[in-house]
Amino acid sequence: MNGEFNVPVGTKKNVILDTDNFSEISRLLGKTEVNVCDFEETIDRACAGDLIFADPPYTVKHNYNGFVKYNEKIFSWQDQERLSEALKRASARGCYVVSTNAHHPAIMELYQEFTLQSLDRSSVIAASAARRGRYAELLITNFC
Repeated sequence: MNGEFNVPVGTKKNVILDTDNFSEISRLLGKTEVNVCDFEETIDRACAGDLIFADPPYTVKHNYNGFVKYNEKIFSWQDQERLSEALKRASARGCYVVSTNAHHPAIMELYQEFTLQSLDRSSVIAASAARRGRYAELLITNFC
């Protein structure tokens, strides 16, 4: 939980790749631009009619989030606020916005001018079986 990549090395010796579709994937991605930059810069580049999907780490403190300590190091509350403001600017430019986040009053306040829908999801990935189960999340949009 130090904010670094924490996935163990895999044990599979033979990884099966769907190489039959590589040409089609390459064609579809041919006009794609890949950038390494801050999320706010990427969102600010979006134009009217573009669709933005944001799925940030959940950093609010509540009983449903086992990753709070980890996530606070990689995505702070100030980052949550910056994301909210960037998505508001994008919405004002005519972009379509979809985001997911923690179902929490502080998040709901950040996105009060968006459409907020509560979703239940299952979590089957957790170090402890006791932390697995169903959780509420928010779906945040500007067009539903």
